Amino acid sequence: MAVGVISHLHNPNFAQVRELAVAAENAGADWLGLPDAFWWRDTWLLLAEAARVTERIEIGPLVTNPYLRHPFHTVAAARASRAKMHRSASAHWPHCCAR
Repeated sequence: MAVGVISHLHNPNFAQVRELAVAAENAGADWLGLPDAFWWRDTWLLLAEAARVTERIEIGPLVTNPYLRHPFHTVAAARASRAKMHRSASAHWPHCCAR
């Protein structure tokens, strides 16, 4: 069974994300999820920073907004952040998961 950490930090900065990511990995968590809110700092930049300071833990957005982010932006950001991201997709965005 995978155990993860969901961030409830309000508009976290890079230092807070680094601290959370390292603490989650050191505690043995398998994944870390950060929220994506358009009025907060860019989630994908924060995820890239979490990836930079960790080695094993999977990272990813808890949910990303398909109405404010074009699917190509989301894919490009995910690819640039790190290959070991966990997969998460909103049930309200079925076309992103077409097979």
